[in-house]
Amino acid sequence: MPQKLSASIRSYAPVRSLDDYGQVNIDFGNDVLGMVNFSQVSHGRLNDLWIEVDGTTGSLIWRQECPNQLEVRRQGESMIQLERHPAGSDLHASARSASRIPPGHPEGFHEAFANIYRAAYDDMLRVANGESIDHRQTVYPNVYDGADGVRFIDCCLESNRQQSQWIEW
Repeated sequence: MPQKLSASIRSYAPVRSLDDYGQVNIDFGNDVLGMVNFSQVSHGRLNDLWIEVDGTTGSLIWRQECPNQLEVRRQGESMIQLERHPAGSDLHASARSASRIPPGHPEGFHEAFANIYRAAYDDMLRVANGESIDHRQTVYPNVYDGADGVRFIDCCLESNRQQSQWIEW
């Protein structure tokens, strides 16, 4: 969870009621930093969501516009591009179970919702059968995730109001 964050948010199109561009620096503690950028004004991007994780010996990059590919970069080595393949030995069991179609076919947005619905339905069955589930640790978004999301947005807006001052989480 974030310890604190600093946000700069702008609106460049007066016809929109939401902000069009922003960046958020996040301090997770223990020397772990994060950054979130968002934009509705970056031309040529077709709903391009990407996640990049940098570590001490390598990094991972995933882009929604190329959902079947994961770039793996390790210090001192060539970049490796992994393709989604349900039978691949490098695929974690949870990722393998989330793969719904054969390799080579684009899998992404719609299948992600199918996986969320399946996990939610499985938990509903567990509860209906008298089993307990951990309501905080679900594959699908839960009320705790929603509350954290609202808290994140509130902290970002407060930081922006205070000229990008760091706000405690």
